[in-house]
Amino acid sequence: MKTENSRRTRAIKRVLAPEFGRKNLSVRQGRGSAHHWVSVCVRILKKSPRDLEARLQKESDIRKKVEEIIVSAGIRLSQYLTDYGPASQEHPYANCLSVTVEFSQ
Repeated sequence: MKTENSRRTRAIKRVLAPEFGRKNLSVRQGRGSAHHWVSVCVRILKKSPRDLEARLQKESDIRKKVEEIIVSAGIRLSQYLTDYGPASQEHPYANCLSVTVEFSQ
C-alpha cells in the first residue's frame, strides 16, 4: 500500500529525471517528526568549478531549478513558518524541501 508521501517522492523523481538523469537523483522522505520533509540529492557528473564563488553560484542555481520544476509540475510540498514570521509579507512560509548538490571530482 503506497502512502501519499511515497507517491509524492516518486512523482518528484519522475519530474526531475529528464533534467538531471534518473541515476543522478536521490529523493527521500523524512521520517518520524520530520515526515513532511523531502530531501533531494543531485549528483553532477561534470567537473565542479574550481572557484568557490562559481561553485556556490552553480549550487544555488541548481537548488532553485529543482524547486521550480517541482512546483511547476503541481506537486504540493508541505510548508513551515520561516523565522521572519507571518509579519513578512514577502516570504512568510517556505517549502519543506532540502536540496543537496554533489559534484564529482
